[in-house]
Formats: sequence, structure tokens, C-alpha cells
Amino acid sequence: MTDKNMADKIYIEPLTVTTVKKIIEKENPDSILPNLGGQTGLNIAMELAECGYLKEKNIKLLGTSPEGIKNAEDRQAFKDTMESINEPCIASKVVNTVNDAVSFSREIGLPVIVRPAYTLGGTGGGIAYTEEQLKEITSNGLHLSRVNQVLIEKCISGWKEIEFEVIRDSKRKLYYCM
Repeated sequence: MTDKNMADKIYIEPLTVTTVKKIIEKENPDSILPNLGGQTGLNIAMELAECGYLKEKNIKLLGTSPEGIKNAEDRQAFKDTMESINEPCIASKVVNTVNDAVSFSREIGLPVIVRPAYTLGGTGGGIAYTEEQLKEITSNGLHLSRVNQVLIEKCISGWKEIEFEVIRDSKRKLYYCM
């Protein structure tokens, strides 16, 4: 992406909505590939889509859609999607306040995992073993989440976990990666 043999133009700028808008105004692209910017790229793409900028400029997102990003990054949307296809989910609740996090943790018991929405690599999240830790982690996670949202989830650390990615193309063919 910053190789002069590969790129027509290279910008060394902060990766922010303001900067991306300036580059779009100058370059007038018809599409952008948001996942090349990692979590930051996805967040910027969502902000540009939500405020109507992409539609106004007639710019398509390649590789995913705003709805796809939301379903993967918004904790409630992801949970709703999993439940809609009858996938089992660990006891969890999306919250927007520390008090709601504490209240839910009292229902399911500690430890719990705090998972902020739209953060880079789980930044702001963690495992809370005590109510004090829960308050601190949740407060930080809410602050770092661009949508002020965290998922409080029953901690099942120690269980065996297998992670895999599922990708579906435009013809609805599935690809699995482990």
C-alpha cells in the first residue's frame, strides 16, 4: 500500500474521517476497500456510510457492506444474527452503562468478559473477576467504543475453542477457513 511500484499515489496522513474525506475529494474514487485499514478502516467506512457521505459521493465499499460490518462489529447485531440462525450463544447482554454491566453480572455470576464494540483487537476489553474490575474495564470499554457499547458475556475461559472464519460470496457459495 505504500510501495511506489504498486500504488499510483501514496498518502502518509493520519487515518481519520477528515483525512479520508480530503483524499476522496482529491482522488474521486468510485469504490474503497475498507478492510485494508483494519479495524480503523472499518470504523471510518462505517462513519462515512452512516453520515451519508459514501452515498452522496456514489462510492461503493468493496469486500463488504456497511450492513456486514455492523453485523460483525456491533455486539447486539452480531448476537441477533447468531440467534436468528439458531447458533448457540453464551449468556450475554449488550450494555451502555457500567450500572447495567454490574446488574447483568449479578444475574450470571463472575467472572465475565467485557467486549467493547468497534475497537481494535479487543482494546478496552478484558476478563473481570471482581465487581471492581468489571466497573473499571466496562468504563474504559464504553469510552473506547465508537458506539458506547460493550457486551458482557459469561466467561468460559479454559474451555476448548475452535475459531474459524466463514465467507460467503455474492453467489452465496460458502468458504471456510480454520
